[in-house]
Parts: sequence; structure tokens; C-alpha cells
Amino acid sequence: MDAGDRGTASALARVAATLAEQDSVDHALEAVVSAVVQTVPGADLASISRLQRCGALLTLTASDERAVRIDEAQAESREGPCVDTLRQRSPMTVDNLADHHRWPRFAQRALALGVRGRMSFLLDSTHRSSAVALNVYSTSVDTFDPGARVVGQLFAAYAMLALRKVHAEQTLGEALRTRKAIGQAVGIVMERYQLTDERAFAFLVRVSSLSNRKLRDLALDVVDDAERHGLVAVAPPSRSASRSRFRSRSGSH
Repeated sequence: MDAGDRGTASALARVAATLAEQDSVDHALEAVVSAVVQTVPGADLASISRLQRCGALLTLTASDERAVRIDEAQAESREGPCVDTLRQRSPMTVDNLADHHRWPRFAQRALALGVRGRMSFLLDSTHRSSAVALNVYSTSVDTFDPGARVVGQLFAAYAMLALRKVHAEQTLGEALRTRKAIGQAVGIVMERYQLTDERAFAFLVRVSSLSNRKLRDLALDVVDDAERHGLVAVAPPSRSASRSRFRSRSGSH
């Protein structure tokens, strides 16, 4: 491994550590495009875009305003390397847009913005109905050599793992919050109507179905209403408990 390879490996290691620290999808995406511009040889701009089910292209994040405008050119013309990458689900490199006649409307606008070359890499989406791509732009021609393409593909892999991690953590956190809200709502219904926990839960499910509302949203409303009236659950009900104990904020029942 030569000095260049060691430098790239070190940079990728730092990027991996940075991505692992992100606490939201938005922050992870921002960290990716920032690191791409700093690390990928020849990269001047970067963005991450999603192709939605309706066929529209949406920019999730970008290194600067020019990258956003380039993505908008593809979104409005419905053509370009990012669109093809997302539709065909395969990476694509363009060394010189001036020589490319495949996307005439997009190429004209990209060249006007100073972009000459670009690479697009597919990221496995966390949403089944859409696909996500990492886009790397250069203001020079023939700048993305095989080494740059390998580094770009590695970034795409790191980004995919980071997004999966953050998405999984957010999903788990949301599930825990939902479980807590439903548990509190069950306890409130038990106290209010003198029901067992099984019947209180069945009551909430029935109201949710009849009102065509998600159980979580209904539970949150029940808890909010109880808090406004001064009732706070001591603990979520357990299967062994027949009633939930409550106390008012004033200290009276």
C-alpha cells in the first residue's frame, strides 16, 4: 500500500467514525456530502438525491447551492446520469458532459453551472418505494480516474450503512415511544372506566378502528388529556395488574 492508498484509507476510517456518530438521517446525509467533497479525488460538489415513486427527483442534501441547482436541472428535465442511475440501479460516470448527447437538456444547464464531469452511485434505500443516489460533481473534465471511482463507491457503501444504522435507531426509538404512550393510555382507561388491562387495551383498539386513527396517535391524545386534567400515570400497567395507580399533580386522587 503506497502513501496515497494509506491516506485514502485513513480518510475513509475518519469518515466511517464520523458517520457512526450521527443521530439523525439528515445529519448523516450532510456528513456524507461534506466528506465526499473533502476526500474523493476530483470532487468539487456532491449531493444525495431520491427518485420517488411518482418519478420526481428530490434532493435530500447537497454540499452547496450549485449542487442543488444541478439536481433541479435533472428533476425538471427528467433526464441525466443521476436519473439513469436511480432508474437502472447501477453506478454511472461521465468524464465530459460536453461530449455527451444522451441528456441534451440537462447537459446544457450543467455546463452553464460549470460542471463538466460527474459520478452517481446507488444507495440502498430505507424506503421500499424509492431509491437514493450519491452524486459527485467535478468542474474539470476527465478527472474521475478508476481510483476516484473506487473511493466514490466506498463512500456510497459507508453512506448506506450509516443510513441503515440511523434509520434502525430511529425506528427503535419510535417503537419504544409508541409502546410507552400506549401503556400509559391503557393505564388511564383502566382507572377511568375500572377495567382490566386487557379490556382497556381492547377498548383503545376499538376506538382506534372506529375513528380510523392510528393507535399511537389515539394513545398520545389520551395521555395529553389526562395530563391536562392533572392525572399522571405512575407506571404502565402490567399483565399481572388489574388496575393502574394514578396520582394527581395536586396530590389528590
